[in-house]
Amino acid sequence: MTQLSDVRLSLLDRSRRGGLGRVIVDLVKYGVASLGALALDAGTMVFLNKALGVNYLVAAAIGFTSGLGLVYWLSVRYVFGDVRRLRPSQEIFGFLVTGLIGLLLNEILMKTFVEHVGLSVSLAKIPTAGFVFLFNFTARRMLLFSDVAKTHLAKRAAAWDLSALKSSAAEFPLWGTVALAALAAVGITFSQAREVWSTGHFFDTDDAMRAVQVRDLLAGQSWFEMTTWRFDPPMGVFSHWSRVVDVPLAGLELFFRLFLDADHAERATRLVFPLALLATLLGLMAWFTKFLAPSASKHVAVLLGLLSGAVFLQFVPGRIDHHAPQIVLLLASLGFFLRGLDAKEARAMAPASLAMALSIAISLENLPFFAVMLTGLAMLFVVDGARMRASMGWFAAGALIAFPACFAATVAPARYLLSACDAYSAVHLAALAAGTLGFAALAAFAPRLPTMRGRAAAVAVVGAAVIAAIAAIAPKCVGDPLGGLDPLLRELWLSHVTEATPLLKFWDKTPNLVVVMGLHVILGFAAALVEAVREQGIARRRWFLVAAAIGIGFAAGMWQVRVFSSVTPIAMAPLVVAVVAVAHRIGASFSVFTRALLAGVLCIAVSPVGLASILPKPEQDANAATVVQATEESLCLKPAALEPLNHLEPARVAASVNLGPYLLAHTHHGVFAGPYHRDNHGNRIVVDAFLAPPDEAEQILRAAGAQVVLWCARDVSDFALRAPNGLGAALARGEAPEWLEPLPESKKQLLVFAVRPKQ
Repeated sequence: MTQLSDVRLSLLDRSRRGGLGRVIVDLVKYGVASLGALALDAGTMVFLNKALGVNYLVAAAIGFTSGLGLVYWLSVRYVFGDVRRLRPSQEIFGFLVTGLIGLLLNEILMKTFVEHVGLSVSLAKIPTAGFVFLFNFTARRMLLFSDVAKTHLAKRAAAWDLSALKSSAAEFPLWGTVALAALAAVGITFSQAREVWSTGHFFDTDDAMRAVQVRDLLAGQSWFEMTTWRFDPPMGVFSHWSRVVDVPLAGLELFFRLFLDADHAERATRLVFPLALLATLLGLMAWFTKFLAPSASKHVAVLLGLLSGAVFLQFVPGRIDHHAPQIVLLLASLGFFLRGLDAKEARAMAPASLAMALSIAISLENLPFFAVMLTGLAMLFVVDGARMRASMGWFAAGALIAFPACFAATVAPARYLLSACDAYSAVHLAALAAGTLGFAALAAFAPRLPTMRGRAAAVAVVGAAVIAAIAAIAPKCVGDPLGGLDPLLRELWLSHVTEATPLLKFWDKTPNLVVVMGLHVILGFAAALVEAVREQGIARRRWFLVAAAIGIGFAAGMWQVRVFSSVTPIAMAPLVVAVVAVAHRIGASFSVFTRALLAGVLCIAVSPVGLASILPKPEQDANAATVVQATEESLCLKPAALEPLNHLEPARVAASVNLGPYLLAHTHHGVFAGPYHRDNHGNRIVVDAFLAPPDEAEQILRAAGAQVVLWCARDVSDFALRAPNGLGAALARGEAPEWLEPLPESKKQLLVFAVRPKQ
């Protein structure tokens, strides 16, 4: 037995082998060690994913890290123990670097095999482990335990001490971090970008509608003519949007047309535009955080920005709606505004007012944040008096130019005296003018208002002037800007729009979603208050205003969840400060590299993306019909389902509300319905027709001039549920009345009918 054991050991003795023999021996021993590490890796991953419901990519990362620790211990203890020449810290550093590269390779391969090849999570681990094993063995043997490389590596490792590492991290350029984050975003959303490029698909109704608006502009439609004539023809629908976002989109598309056809130039624009805005947002978040807290890390700010969910929401490939520009303008305006609170930097109030004006010209969704900022400026004037004179004066000077200029640039002269509650109009310009002139007067007379009581009275007069302007011109605009929406449309359409849903409405079915969307905002609010208490002077005032902005954002998000995408970048700034402070406190005795890793872990723990990955997913329960409906509807919106309609002569199409923008974008037809509150007339035609019995529906559609009717197969929408005897319910059952003629352009997902000529 002893002789047999000696023979076995001699077979594994690398000192008795030649070059190739040593490689084989190392490969065998490393393979055995890797099998143990793989068992730990895969077991941990499957347990976390299957038993605890952790996202498979997060579970794979945790399993991979545990396997990395085991394979290091086995490698230095049994595999390469006789050729160790480096210090343990250098070996660990080398294993960590190769391990991180292997981890990246592991995640890419897992994502590829699961999402693109279609393998199960467990099966995908097999080829992934093979590729990663070969990489790890080759890299570690050559870089850490090779006779040729060990001397060179030892010199390099000695030079890379922790102080140099810290210095290098501090000197690493912000643009480099932003570029890496943008590259990560490209990788994460690659499948969606590929679909945009290959098919031209739109993932949101607003993106499709924006593309239609830009196409009309490039086709020669007047700058101020915001009517989409194919929308509820022949009257058309005048949009509450403006041309501000159309300008960069049209410019990019004209540039790409220099070397691409018009269709692919638009698709290239839809890919570049959101990516450029994402990079801008990440850079702004680093700038915003750094000037609020100079000790904070700009790189951590970019990381938290990436993990904030922006890449999955408003900045995804194909997203050309106004929400992403609004988020960027909000952060820019708040940053310049806070900087301008310091009398030495009061000029920053001018770009702050310009960013506000551009934002309001795009849409009014940022008005609550701007109201908080301007109210804060007025309150600081009451408290600080003449010390705020320069800040208030510079804001007034910038606003008196920016607000009227943006109004004149986006509102047609014929509409100057008209007031609309849902878009920049006369009532808003009047209120802004009253407030701005009031600020200018306060700045001018600040020396004559030495007491807090006098300043408070003066501010109250300005506030009263603003309220009076609104009350005199359009008092209805004090309430809901969508107050003019038809009640039936509000019930059947708006109440089902996810982004317009109150946050707590998700609690019963998806409580984890409430946590993911709201927890980081609450934590950011608390962190901002902590910083406000700790700081003094102008820094304290800035942090209080940040907390106020986060607070109003959270309150607005309780009304409509879409506001969380706007307030999240603001909430990330105090979270960056908190994360860095906690990492330094916990890891005070650790190396800078360890503290950096700890900060990264904390970023994941407090970020929306990290929370979404860690928290268990909701069960795919009883509501299978809803899942089927969503799948069928998404198939109905694909270009492949809609483009055959271009074989028909241009017609007026009656289709469900969500189909409208996609029909406008992918076909030459006109539509009655679309998910926009200004289309009460066209939407009611379709809603009334689908709810009415087939005979009455025929009369409604003929009177409106409808020529084609579309129905998404197996649609179980409110049309069918609300009126079981209506036209919508009949079409859902596959029972088309005689006055509808099925057309060959019908697809499995989308049913197409022509309205037969009346006999």
